Amino acid sequence: MSLPPQLFASALLLILPLQPIAAGSLPACRVIWLFKQACYEQVEAVRQQVKAWSTKTCADSQEECMYELVKDSASFLKIRHTSPSTHSISELFFEFNPPSAPEFCCVKAAAITKSSNSTSNNYCQLYNLMAGSGLIQKQGVREICNEDMCPSKKTAACAQDRWTRMH
Repeated sequence: MSLPPQLFASALLLILPLQPIAAGSLPACRVIWLFKQACYEQVEAVRQQVKAWSTKTCADSQEECMYELVKDSASFLKIRHTSPSTHSISELFFEFNPPSAPEFCCVKAAAITKSSNSTSNNYCQLYNLMAGSGLIQKQGVREICNEDMCPSKKTAACAQDRWTRMH
């Protein structure tokens, strides 16, 4: 079962106002995910994943730790991640809105790294939270992202394969 065409069209309209990320600015990334479930399920899944990865010690020297929930509401999460390997700080933003029907959810996510010389991959920070929470594996999920929205996606080597194999 696929997403209704009007839901996909609504998501495309959300992309239009997004401007390409300027060269020389802080590393940033924007991603949109569409779900066939109500938004409260996605908010809670990401919230719980942040709590699970709030420890100071990462397993296998990965980036799956040192996440902190900074702002928490029914439709918005602001998260701070400190890379254990580079100590760079990124701010992650997740906005959860039903685009046209309450049984669907549009998740707009953004990540901004505070250091311009950071090697952190902003796409992976967003993706790893979504995959770790089990949301990427949900039936019918769609991701909308391109190089203008997220330059780091092109070079991303994040947990995608590992999460796909595990679930």
